[in-house]
Amino acid sequence: MSQQVEDIASKLEKTEAHLSLGGRLGYFGGVADEKRKDRNPLTKVTRDCSKTSQEVLNGMLGQHIKTALFNAPPAPPPPQ
Repeated sequence: MSQQVEDIASKLEKTEAHLSLGGRLGYFGGVADEKRKDRNPLTKVTRDCSKTSQEVLNGMLGQHIKTALFNAPPAPPPPQ
């Protein structure tokens, strides 16, 4: 998981450098098609962040379910 976060941080730094050097102008003008949208570095970083956060949430949910199933106090004996 930490490798994914490091990759995202690296991509954000590259994107920031690209945008600060005037890379924004390359995305204006011409016809915007699907392939062009995929080349936007910020779109790629956003997609990676979403994927990583989904993985974290799924892991947390799985852990919560395991805890609830296997660490629950025993049920009280039925009344006689």
